[in-house]
Amino acid sequence: MAEPIAPEPSPPVSRVTLAGVAIFVAALMALLLWLPGTEPRVPPGETDMGAIFARNCAICHGPTGQGKGKFPKIAGTEKTEEEIVRQLETGKGEMPKFEATPAQREAMARYVKELRK
Repeated sequence: MAEPIAPEPSPPVSRVTLAGVAIFVAALMALLLWLPGTEPRVPPGETDMGAIFARNCAICHGPTGQGKGKFPKIAGTEKTEEEIVRQLETGKGEMPKFEATPAQREAMARYVKELRK
């Protein structure tokens, strides 16, 4: 009977490789914390809906509300402002709820209704 062949020992892992893996993991964790899925939070006094939309909504719906990839077009929506406010309050599917004051949610609903088709 033949002798079993012993596996070759693995090469040692260098400190450079370990540091690279640590940097990659840290960057991945930071990216996951930044991605949509976390609830958008708007400072209570902020009133520039264009800037708020650009920061919180455009990543999925596009800068003009025309949609982006699997995310729907919202420009020219048939929804009423009240329906939009409700969706902002609760979220829907992959869209998180919109953490803002009631007045800001109403202002955002008006902003969305004004987006061009």
